[in-house]
Amino acid sequence: QTLSDSGGRITMRRLNRREYRNTIEQLTGVKVDVGSLPADGGSGTFDTVGASQFISSDQFEQYLKLGRQAIDEAFERQAAQKQPSRVFRVEPENTVNVKNLEILRNLEDAYKKKWLPYKKEVDRAIAAAENKETVAALRKEHPDYDSDSLLKYRKAGRLKGAPDPRDYGG
Repeated sequence: QTLSDSGGRITMRRLNRREYRNTIEQLTGVKVDVGSLPADGGSGTFDTVGASQFISSDQFEQYLKLGRQAIDEAFERQAAQKQPSRVFRVEPENTVNVKNLEILRNLEDAYKKKWLPYKKEVDRAIAAAENKETVAALRKEHPDYDSDSLLKYRKAGRLKGAPDPRDYGG
């Protein structure tokens, strides 16, 4: 038995006027006038018979034009319904700057309580007579040993009597 009256061939069909109007309304909320669309043929009281719902390029253009009008109207409606913008004031002096000041205070405390004492002990170890050869070797390995502000402290582990950075939070 054949399942359709088209002899098994698939007929490409368009939406009828009712289907198109309802689809556009569901998608955009806009009720369109489908009077410009092709008349719905059909057999008897059925308006969805595929064989009578062929579509030409001109008819396709009519569907497209009506769809674009519906989308334009939907965008206009949406733009008209937009709520007024709200103003939300943030005073940096009361929020952001307070947090930044707290961070800066913590950094200053760490600098004073940890870095400066560590630096002082490393400088003392560098100046110690027992580390003269080690310091000379470091200067030979690293020509920028004296000009690089942090290199001395990174290489402090090679010095005798140098402090352990972990004791200073490092």
